[in-house]
Amino acid sequence: MFGMGLDIPDDQQQTCLELARPFWLQIALANDYHSWEREHEAAKAHGHTSVTNAIWVLMNKHSMTYEEANAVCGERANQYAAEYLHILETVRHRDDLCPDAKYLLDLLKFGISGNIAWSMQCPRYHPARELNLVQLEMSKAVWADESTSWGHGPKIAAAKAAQRLFASTSGVVADSATQQIGAAVRDVPSLMAGVRTLCSAPGTGEGCD
Repeated sequence: MFGMGLDIPDDQQQTCLELARPFWLQIALANDYHSWEREHEAAKAHGHTSVTNAIWVLMNKHSMTYEEANAVCGERANQYAAEYLHILETVRHRDDLCPDAKYLLDLLKFGISGNIAWSMQCPRYHPARELNLVQLEMSKAVWADESTSWGHGPKIAAAKAAQRLFASTSGVVADSATQQIGAAVRDVPSLMAGVRTLCSAPGTGEGCD
């Protein structure tokens, strides 16, 4: 809320927390759905017999196969996404929430599709995938600046790095956030089909906005 400059009364903050419960559950299950392979391999490498993941719980506490547990995890994540979108429809008509509270709850929905999009293409879960030159330059700038500052420095350094590389590769100076973002994601393949797979309401085919 601080980062977005929102002003929400304490009692409404608690209401927002309660209303957003399906959102957080969806985020957790979607994370487990995508991170299973990495977490499972890491556990084996360290000699651990358990994995902190919903799929492991379903397999070991409910006697499911991996395929069954994976499907249940994905389906439940879809259900929570649909539940949260339904809650947002009711929030619009509530008169006990201020505009900032409604705005916060509405913004959270983008975390659902954004988390899935990131999980589907990030090197963390897909070792074969490589960042492009702009993304690498931005990462280096952020890491270097974070060693000396927790303020706006990393963002500024990353923006300047993207601007320099964008200019050198395209001949155009990236003097706006839009151009910088465009350069950073220009080689990322379309993710809409995959996002809808783990984000649509069961039986509706409607994806998360």
